[in-house]
Amino acid sequence: VHILRNVRSAKKTEKGFHDDMFWRLQGSESLEKYAQHLADFQSNFPNTMVYLKDIDPSKWVRYAQLKKGAHTFGWRSNNAGEIAQGSWLGTMRAMHPLDFFAAVQIKAYETLSTAAKDHSTWRAQQGDVSLPLEGVVPHGVKLYQERSSASVSCTVSRIIGQQGFVSYRSPNTGIWHPERLVDLDKRQCSCLCFQEYMFPCKCAL
Repeated sequence: VHILRNVRSAKKTEKGFHDDMFWRLQGSESLEKYAQHLADFQSNFPNTMVYLKDIDPSKWVRYAQLKKGAHTFGWRSNNAGEIAQGSWLGTMRAMHPLDFFAAVQIKAYETLSTAAKDHSTWRAQQGDVSLPLEGVVPHGVKLYQERSSASVSCTVSRIIGQQGFVSYRSPNTGIWHPERLVDLDKRQCSCLCFQEYMFPCKCAL
């Protein structure tokens, strides 16, 4: 998000590109895709392309972050911290310092109490035999259920050891997505979701 804002405000960069072009570049699944999406800026936005090219991909592009071992769990931007700070502190930031610290103590107590209740709920759910995965938080169970349903639309073309080539056909459009390489030993998929979430993607399932 910060990079996009900086590109939009920089003096020499062109401003006419659509945000989707930027997010496709940021979400590149490989070095090849990164080069391809970067080249999309060349014809109409050459200065913007140079600006983005000068930024180390490992600092912000998806494939490079995951290659370093980062796990973003689906977050596309590190702006989440600022958003959370704004929503958590809210109007308290405008208070007198003494009032601020008193309010923060109350807010922290409320937050921790809510977290404790959520934890108790989760612990109680672990005894529910209807849950498909033992010891997995509710969000993980939901993710598993969604991806299990989607995996029905996957086709495995060939298997070599613990590696398999998987294609997904959208049940809504009937369009086949690009073939993915899954490695169960390494817990990896070329779609990057397995590495990003540390949780099996529909291809792996």
